[in-house]
Amino acid sequence: MILSKFISKKPCMLLDGTFYYVKKFYMKKFIFLYYVGVKNRSYMGSVFARLFDHYYKHSKSLYSEYRHFYGKEFKSFEEYLEKKHNFMDDEIKIFNDKNLYFKIYGSKPAWNLENLIRFDEEIKENFWKFFGGLIGGGLIDED
Repeated sequence: MILSKFISKKPCMLLDGTFYYVKKFYMKKFIFLYYVGVKNRSYMGSVFARLFDHYYKHSKSLYSEYRHFYGKEFKSFEEYLEKKHNFMDDEIKIFNDKNLYFKIYGSKPAWNLENLIRFDEEIKENFWKFFGGLIGGGLIDED
């Protein structure tokens, strides 16, 4: 089983309650469940499916949002990332991609899912490895 092709080369980032990642063609739920090694209709399969949906489902394309709503306000996509989403120069170099997606979390987080990633090192490592690694902090600030 060669699963290295299912690991993203670009990292993902959590910044101020927003999850940024570069969407790839293989980022589908059934491939993610295969990658972490759980069966689809098992208990852990449903937990990992909820975890995947929590971070991935209903995300929006930053580039299409830039083109539709902010194209006249900002001269370039890089300027949009810098001024609207507060990206630093090194983050703009990493995430300057038309397949950049984001998801903003509301005021009510899914505590059980976030605690699963926060406290279980093996789950945390496999989940973030599938998305290319995590930069820019964690889910919840450590006390």
